[in-house]
Amino acid sequence: MTKYLSLITIFFFQSFICLGQSDLTEFIGGWKGELKDPESFHLTVNIDQIDPNRYSLRISNQMKEVFSSDFGTDNNQFRVAIDKQVSIYGTLDESMSVYTLFIKSGLLIYHIPIQKTGKGVYEGAWNIWMVKALSPPVVYLSVEEGGPGQLVAFPIFDDQRFTGTWAYNFKHNGNHLLFEDFKTGLSFDASLSTEQIDLTIKFAGTTLTHLRLEPYEGSFPQSPLYQETSSHYKIPQKMNDGWLVNSLDNAGIKPAPLRQMTDSIKAEALINTHSVLIAKDGELVYEKYFAGFDVSTPHDQRSASKSISSAVIGIAVDEGLFKSTAQNLHEFLPNKYAQVIQSDERKSKIDLHSLLTMSSGLDAIDFGITRNSVASEGNYQQSPNWLKTVIDAPMIHEPSTHTYYGSANPFLLGVALRSVTNEPVEYFMDKHLLRPLAISNYILQGDDTKSPYFGGGMYLQPRDMLKFGQLYLNNGIWKRKRIISKEWIQQSFKKHTTLENTDDQSEYGYLWWHHTYKVNGREITAIEARGAGGQYISILPDLNTVVVITSGNFNNGRFWQPELIIEDYILRAIVE
Repeated sequence: MTKYLSLITIFFFQSFICLGQSDLTEFIGGWKGELKDPESFHLTVNIDQIDPNRYSLRISNQMKEVFSSDFGTDNNQFRVAIDKQVSIYGTLDESMSVYTLFIKSGLLIYHIPIQKTGKGVYEGAWNIWMVKALSPPVVYLSVEEGGPGQLVAFPIFDDQRFTGTWAYNFKHNGNHLLFEDFKTGLSFDASLSTEQIDLTIKFAGTTLTHLRLEPYEGSFPQSPLYQETSSHYKIPQKMNDGWLVNSLDNAGIKPAPLRQMTDSIKAEALINTHSVLIAKDGELVYEKYFAGFDVSTPHDQRSASKSISSAVIGIAVDEGLFKSTAQNLHEFLPNKYAQVIQSDERKSKIDLHSLLTMSSGLDAIDFGITRNSVASEGNYQQSPNWLKTVIDAPMIHEPSTHTYYGSANPFLLGVALRSVTNEPVEYFMDKHLLRPLAISNYILQGDDTKSPYFGGGMYLQPRDMLKFGQLYLNNGIWKRKRIISKEWIQQSFKKHTTLENTDDQSEYGYLWWHHTYKVNGREITAIEARGAGGQYISILPDLNTVVVITSGNFNNGRFWQPELIIEDYILRAIVE
């Protein structure tokens, strides 16, 4: 169990409690309980206008009000700091009808759609665990020895649609074990006894729910529980999200291979597949969800959101915030870091182009080598200052001469963007990319400064992932509106380099992967956004098709499974 938890815990800051060794054995092991209210973490956000520049903010679940505060606005903007973990901020548009609202809680930046429901009255919903109700509402606690005389605990949910907590800051107060979730900002209070554990979960010091846990000797869930999904095809539902829908027949796609795919997913031959969506000729023609996932559940993108980072940089170039990708990195760094870059002849040549193509030359290699890379994602994310760790890493090559996949490269792009926008990066992303695509139910992962992390980790609904792919297939246009320049799309899709630390030496664009599928001797080119665990946005220009697949293969090595699904099932359905 400890090994499994260490895999999902990217950020793990240990602050252990100390007990006598005899005390530890009484509590170590598994514990299990059930929430009385599965919607305990589904919160309603209300904003009421008091006077022209004064508002009241209330956050509540079905049981109680958990936070309230009055606030003022400045140029239609506001910010309310709740505690060290949580802040709420946003803007009201010029029509005074829609709030752009963000909640920073822990590591995550939740975008909360707020709609006007009456005169001066606004309302929205915040799902802390990404889903409205946990199903099943079962909670486990793994209490473990963290070392001699030390105790740690990890909450685990039967509902695995949320990708887990990152527990840290363990403290002991009498018989209470206190800790926090670095990811969501929630705090936990476990009252320990040999017969039971009473677990209280809090937001900003206010109890959201509490439950009683009893000793449990079984195994903990590591993937979503299987839920029955029909193999019968249904035309996707038309929703108010911008997608036109059509049938497989009208799109000229054979249903039989897709039925075979669904049967293989249900039989767990294609394990941990969460969704498969297909858009053909600009219309959504196929949409299936598995393992409890559905149309409204945002899915962890992992590194697939690197391609979204590329789009945001492209928009910044289009807007003139960057003159070109040939600009050097040191132009956009705080002075003390710019000096480090400029003092090194090779580092001073790092430009935006080399960061977009993973060819900065820094010792920033995430995988595929036997040694420990200084600025690998696993290293800098566990350091107290991510930027310093990356900037101080040695150069191993001249920029733009060798390419190694490393998340530090897009991370630096996000740092550069912060220096040229006159607003928070999340505002810029929402205004110029996400809102024009009618994407509103999303979550950003923050970096160590709580600014959006460009190295990956966004949560998006699969239909919205498909929109992003369609935007690129359309050369930057969605619903007859240009969002990104055609020139940036072409540069992004260009085969700039080859990733030297991947098994198949993949060709690479501006944070986009190139791949060639083969069906009955025919080669089909794809440009793909890819994320750990099997998150794919696959653009197939020759077929005028976009495919989205989401998965949960984070720990079993089957991150490549979407390629199998595309080649053996989806392309057969389209081209055979």
